[in-house]
Amino acid sequence: MSKFKPTDDQKKAIETRGKNIIVSAAAGSGKTRVLVDRLVSIMLEEKIPIKNMIIVTFTNKASVEMKDRIRQKFFLLLLKLLLILNKHF
Repeated sequence: MSKFKPTDDQKKAIETRGKNIIVSAAAGSGKTRVLVDRLVSIMLEEKIPIKNMIIVTFTNKASVEMKDRIRQKFFLLLLKLLLILNKHF
């Protein structure tokens, strides 16, 4: 994944807690990236499993893309952790 610099509105969507949100924007504007970052941060920081979340997309293609990106984000985080641990042993 490339380095992502969220706009102020995107950052607000990623960091908002304690309520549901709707992310609506034009194609290619970063909606999926914002939602993936939000979901992963909620799972890690608040220890809420994804099975306890309701995530709605408008197409099957979008849901597959989101699942793939969530998996990829966790894979990259795990890889970084393994590299850090490897430096200490």
